[in-house]
Amino acid sequence: NCSVNPISALARLDCGQIADAGNPDGAALVRALVGEALAVGAAVDPALRPARGAEEILAMYRGRAGLVPSMLQDVEAGRPTEREHILRPLAELGARKGGPTPAL
Repeated sequence: NCSVNPISALARLDCGQIADAGNPDGAALVRALVGEALAVGAAVDPALRPARGAEEILAMYRGRAGLVPSMLQDVEAGRPTEREHILRPLAELGARKGGPTPAL
């Protein structure tokens, strides 16, 4: 949720467009966001372990054009997004644990 969802809302791209092999910027952003989330998760005790890493997320969404994440649905409908619930806790925890989270 912390990777594809916000990228989709900002770039107005669906999951398949973000993960498409022809979109290296989308893949780089997914890797950056997941990397930061992993670092934050590793900094707490007990460590949080994600269900999927960046490469698994990208592989899962490749070829899935038309799959529209909830944040993009919110943006398109003019509703507030879930960013405060999805991204803020990770960024705040990263700040408390001394880990930079510029992508988050």
